[in-house]
Amino acid sequence: PTQIIHRNRKEAKRKRKKATSVERMEHPEYPMWTALLRWSLQQQSEETNERREPMSRERKEFLEKVIEEMTIDVAKRMAELLERAEEVEALVELEELVESLDNARDFCKIGGMDRILQVLENTTNTETINATAGVIATAAQNDTFVQQYVLNKNGLHLLSTAFRPEGGTSRVLTAISSLGLIPQKNILLNALNQSIDPKTTAKAAFLLRKFDPVDFDLLRSAINATQKDNAQNLSLALHTTTALRQAASSDKSKFIDHFGPAAFSTISSLGQDQETLLSLDSFLLTTKTKNYCND
Repeated sequence: PTQIIHRNRKEAKRKRKKATSVERMEHPEYPMWTALLRWSLQQQSEETNERREPMSRERKEFLEKVIEEMTIDVAKRMAELLERAEEVEALVELEELVESLDNARDFCKIGGMDRILQVLENTTNTETINATAGVIATAAQNDTFVQQYVLNKNGLHLLSTAFRPEGGTSRVLTAISSLGLIPQKNILLNALNQSIDPKTTAKAAFLLRKFDPVDFDLLRSAINATQKDNAQNLSLALHTTTALRQAASSDKSKFIDHFGPAAFSTISSLGQDQETLLSLDSFLLTTKTKNYCND
């Protein structure tokens, strides 16, 4: 009797644990998956001698229906979205689909990238430009096949032409960078000198570190943009600070001759938050320009 009671308690505990596990995995937005999970668990049994019967037609149809409803044909879905490629919503979903390396390459092979570049060339809408650039940037990131495909289709020229510093097309800079290239100097100068979009100026300042040797014209524009902004755009200020430190490390004497006082005034205007003060201290130690401080 003691063994029977112990076995019954153990079985009851197992069932409670199983029920709790199912409830934890349930999701209100996916009832079909929950039903499939419950059905699968019901087929499990600790009785090794239990007779296994062929799956009934009803059960087979149920499983086929669940799999069909929950499985997405990616190529078919991309083709459907390309029919609405001028719509930002469709472009956003396409960007999600091409995050996969295989999907990005298939996207090029089915003519999807050609269609995206066509939309980019023909639109003047800022949201559409950013959305198409987002698809290109995501598909091309760390993938030489897609990068070369876009370049062969004159993608760099189309992106450069579509960039509008005053219109907030910051993702164009990201797309150009994803191709393994540095945006042309005049594009970054326009972004730093003309743009009123914080994301665009911050992205331009971020890309300064890719220039080797240091481009002091771009650095001066970044300094002016930071001072003009009164350091309200913290991302711009921090990227400018990083670019200044990098320039100081690569050519200290030339840097101090050109940017010593201006660089210090820029960084010292960034505010009092801890991260900025650490950047300021690191910068001063690197360039040894503490003599510019009046205190």
